[in-house]
Amino acid sequence: MRIDNLVIHSDDIGDVVGRFYEEPVREVNLLAVEEREELFAQSAARASFGVATPTIDILPGEIIKGNLIRRSTAAEVIGEKFYAKEIPEGKQMPLEDARMLTQEKFNLITWRPNNENFAILHEEVPEC
Repeated sequence: MRIDNLVIHSDDIGDVVGRFYEEPVREVNLLAVEEREELFAQSAARASFGVATPTIDILPGEIIKGNLIRRSTAAEVIGEKFYAKEIPEGKQMPLEDARMLTQEKFNLITWRPNNENFAILHEEVPEC
């Protein structure tokens, strides 16, 4: 799969075969382009024989994971812990008790965090 831009040498561009909005459309010999790329890759490989591989500096906050350099905060690096949902701080109580509290006065309650079967009463009281 090719993911980079196509680089074409001027020798591989042919004659004008048409026009598109008055701009010339030229033919391209794609076989010659691929052959030139292969020859360049082979000559670069031959030139690098006996040359030490350069070291790659890893910046702070980066690690190597699966032959790739990633930020240490990326989901691929942290793993499943990245997706773990934290339960907020506060007093855990059954849903019925929390329902009674909401009828009495204004309370800040988190209902069923992470789809659990309880509610959390927070110490803070919202201003009304």
